[in-house]
Amino acid sequence: MKFSYELEYNAFGPWHDGYVNYKRLKKLIKEQRHDLEGTGITPTHVAWQEFSEEVLSELERILSRLASWMEDLLGEAAVVADPKVHPKYRKSCAEIYLELNELCNFVRLNSEGARKLVKKFDKFHGTAHRAEFLVGCAALCEMTDMVQTEVLPMINSIQKSYAASFCGGDKATAVDELSQALSEMLVWDRGTVWHDLIRLER
Repeated sequence: MKFSYELEYNAFGPWHDGYVNYKRLKKLIKEQRHDLEGTGITPTHVAWQEFSEEVLSELERILSRLASWMEDLLGEAAVVADPKVHPKYRKSCAEIYLELNELCNFVRLNSEGARKLVKKFDKFHGTAHRAEFLVGCAALCEMTDMVQTEVLPMINSIQKSYAASFCGGDKATAVDELSQALSEMLVWDRGTVWHDLIRLER
């Protein structure tokens, strides 16, 4: 499956407009190549400056959206982690667990999108910017750090709290139950998109 379809299929519905605009940036690479070939010269440094600025701007936009969603979601998750203060605790756990996992997926997809875009630029222009760009991109580093230091610990907290409340303290069982609930909730969100993508492939 092409990455553009993978991105469309795996994007979380409520956050759909927050993902990297992969098609637009891929189109920019082709437009740059066409312009450069048309003039008979290949100023790759000019093309890279323009393209990298576009990618960085897109990643900054994504980071801003991520920070906003995380602020709201982590606040909700902190309350849900205490079953004594949250009604309908079991259902709320599953819903927050879904969104926390989707935050991880959001960062993964956008990071992969950026990697593939720079790789595609390098392929078109015969350059080698990818490794340096990925290591030095502050927005990508910050998104990854947010997942590691904030999202994953909260996922772990939800798992422990759920285990204590419903699984006799057995975290493995809690993870299995939450993962099953996660899969069921994603069926509807992914199902419609999947059928649309099949039609596009045909």
